[in-house]
Amino acid sequence: MDKTYNLFMLMFNLSQLHSKERVIKLFLEKINEIFYPATFHFCESPEGIKPDIITIKTTETVYGYLEAELPPTLAREEKSILGNTIQMLAMILENLELNKNLKTERDSFESVANQRLEELTKTVDHLEKARKESVNLINELSDEIQKRSAVEKSLRESEEKFRNLTENTTDVVWTADLNLKTTYVSPSIINLTGETVEENQAKKATDRYTVEDYKRITTILSKEIARDNEPGVDKNRTRVIELQHLKSDGKTRIWVAMHASFMRDEQGNISGLQGVTRNIEKQKRLEAELRQSEARYKSIIALSNTGAWEYDRVKDHLWCSPEYFKMLGHNPSEYPANLAQSWSDFLHPDDKDVALQIFSDYLEKDTEEMYENYFRMGHKNGQWRWIWSRGQTLRDKNNQLTNITVGTHIDITERKLYEEAIKKSEEKYRLIFEKSPLGVLYFDANGVITDCNQQFVSIIGSSKEMLLGLPMLKLPDPNIIKAVSKALSGKPSSYEGIYKSVTADKTTPVRLLFSPAINESGKVAGGIGLVENRTLHIQSEEFKKQAEIARESVKFKQNFLANMSHEIRTPLTGVVGIIDILEQTTLNQKQKEYINILKSSGENLREIINQVLDFSKIEAGKVSLKHNTFEFQSVLDNAHKLFRNLCHKEVAFSIHADPQIPAWIKADKNRISQVIHNLISNAVKFTGKGAISLHAQLESPLSSTGEISIKIEINDTGIGIPKAMMKKLFTPFAQIDKKDTRLHEGTGLGLSICKELVKMHGGEIGVKSTYRKGSTFWFTFIAKAANPIKLKNQQEPVAEGRIPSKQLRILLAEDKLVNQKVISLMLTSMGHTVTIAQNGKECLELFKPDFFNLILMDIQMPVMDGITATQKLRKKHSNLPPIIGLSANAFEGDKEKYIALGMDGYMTKPVKRDDFNAVLEKIFRK
Repeated sequence: MDKTYNLFMLMFNLSQLHSKERVIKLFLEKINEIFYPATFHFCESPEGIKPDIITIKTTETVYGYLEAELPPTLAREEKSILGNTIQMLAMILENLELNKNLKTERDSFESVANQRLEELTKTVDHLEKARKESVNLINELSDEIQKRSAVEKSLRESEEKFRNLTENTTDVVWTADLNLKTTYVSPSIINLTGETVEENQAKKATDRYTVEDYKRITTILSKEIARDNEPGVDKNRTRVIELQHLKSDGKTRIWVAMHASFMRDEQGNISGLQGVTRNIEKQKRLEAELRQSEARYKSIIALSNTGAWEYDRVKDHLWCSPEYFKMLGHNPSEYPANLAQSWSDFLHPDDKDVALQIFSDYLEKDTEEMYENYFRMGHKNGQWRWIWSRGQTLRDKNNQLTNITVGTHIDITERKLYEEAIKKSEEKYRLIFEKSPLGVLYFDANGVITDCNQQFVSIIGSSKEMLLGLPMLKLPDPNIIKAVSKALSGKPSSYEGIYKSVTADKTTPVRLLFSPAINESGKVAGGIGLVENRTLHIQSEEFKKQAEIARESVKFKQNFLANMSHEIRTPLTGVVGIIDILEQTTLNQKQKEYINILKSSGENLREIINQVLDFSKIEAGKVSLKHNTFEFQSVLDNAHKLFRNLCHKEVAFSIHADPQIPAWIKADKNRISQVIHNLISNAVKFTGKGAISLHAQLESPLSSTGEISIKIEINDTGIGIPKAMMKKLFTPFAQIDKKDTRLHEGTGLGLSICKELVKMHGGEIGVKSTYRKGSTFWFTFIAKAANPIKLKNQQEPVAEGRIPSKQLRILLAEDKLVNQKVISLMLTSMGHTVTIAQNGKECLELFKPDFFNLILMDIQMPVMDGITATQKLRKKHSNLPPIIGLSANAFEGDKEKYIALGMDGYMTKPVKRDDFNAVLEKIFRK
């Protein structure tokens, strides 16, 4: 980068010089420094030069030769840079030559044109004077014969002189009238246009010039005539017009400079035009070449993404190139030519003082050393761009330091961002290296550890000082040596096993991953290793195995309970059903007592099954809350209706609700009711006299999210709970003691189920109790205040055609003989007619449209199950009676699943007479 910049500055300095000798001298001085130990000598001629010769030339011109002695170590890129440098030197020499030629041509033209014009003016004046004198001589002919002869001789001499002047000059002398018609043209016109005097004078003015130039000439002529009489206007003024003259073929154009002035009569009025036309084609070509050279130089500056600047410390003048502004997104025309006072406004506030101080310190040194500075400048888009500024003070022709310092600005924002990214990456890498949960180590091409992190030290159980320098190719484990050797051959490798530390008394299960480290030349320079302590992994795998065994155990238990529930519920249907039927018969008092005992035992058995299933579902995480909007008071009223007749005669049962509780809330109504019923049921069970009361109160006010906390307490004056049992009370199968267990039946699962349901509602559950005096069970739950909703009327009429008579014709699909008999007896005792199908297929065969009012469909049947039979019925018939599913399956979601599959309702076995009445009331009108 420095060499490129030094060459750029050299070219810039060379372009400021005005002589070939100074350019060559400075070039040789600097080029020998830059490309040292190479040497260069300048020669005008290639003769006698050694074979290593470099020609300094442009496309058309050779400016000299360089004898070069290049060392063999010179890189290809440096040779390329040298070639471009020689080409730029040739361009600079060409530019000097063009400037010199152009100046000479211009000076020569101006001198000759002014001289010829002066002579012409004098000649015209002399002719005018001679004409006047001739007139006077004619008038005085009789008296002055001798004077007339002298005047005629003088006139002939003047005409001869004018003719010689016009015929021998390369410029074209002409006169014309005000319509631009040529009245005289010198013979030199043939050199300019290839036409004779006669051919030229015969042409119209419109045929001599292009359309654009003719219009321009006539416009200038009109304006000059119009302003001729204005005060202060020079009557002898001359206008110079550069235009393209047409040659004799009428197509070829040639650049000319036309110097024109007015001719005047004796009264001073404009009578015509006179002037000199000169060929400036070569001048125009030189100007074009100069513009091309300047454009090439500007392109070099632009392509290098560099802005140039020049500062004159004496004049306090700062010039900046257009590229300087463009790299900051600005238009150069928006700013003054001198930026000395406003340049610092571009600087970042944090960099401004330092940047200005560094530049000021450099100027005070008065040295030709390189100036260098880094700072941020504001881009027009609001971003800050990093700038690398470099410069140097110039020397004059006497090799003395001047007041001029020139330099460049390079946008290095991307480089800065890259450097910052690299720095952050290194910091991030170091952080990962130090904080990695894996051990990290580096080793060289000989397998010797050169660095490691603390985690590696911890895994191995040693110290970093002992591990650094450890030769891994000499470890006792051949598998580790093999893995390291493979990485050093350029291939990734791994090792997993028990590592016995050679630097400490420790054995660790590890997994090692090795990767080769490739250097810039593509060779393996060593490697990196990652070390994982597998102790926790092995433990985790063992835990996973145990967890899988536990899951399988829970799954087995779930299936077992489901099967047992199904198998128990099926015969329980017969038991409960027969009890219901017997209750409707004429019984004596003793038989009624027997029936009540059977009924109570059946209810207890069903409750035990339900609690076991609930606990199993909760334990398996298969219970989910179903939030709905309901009237809170209805939950309390239902509890009061249910338990007021179940309490002992000497027990008063009351319910109290806090009026601040919103009338309508959103929660899982069924689960809240289940907890309340379970706690009241326990209170009823353990309270023989006294009172049971339920209190509901608002525990926390309405929050911004609409949530509230409600607390419910159930107080009783029962037997109380011993302190030793308080802690175990909410654990599964917990009961007060063996003696009490014998007096009061129960599974010991009710309170543990309540605890889980309350927890799911975001609440808590607890108890306060005094043994033999009573207990207070309480729980809280989170709900949301809700707006009242319109409840569907359960007694609204069904669709026309589906309203049955009081006696229903029911098609029962059931495969179990006991269930067939029990359900049939139960329904017939209620006044209905029952037709029995042994399975789903028989149900399809027995069904008659518009005959049956209800179908009771068992889910699990041989030949064809109830779901398939239901779907086939719906596919075959468009007008079906309600289909109610019957099943011993009682898991969470069973009801919703079967209704989604086509059922109109669902009943869980065992079913009782009251269950049928509730379903029939829901579906049909009385």
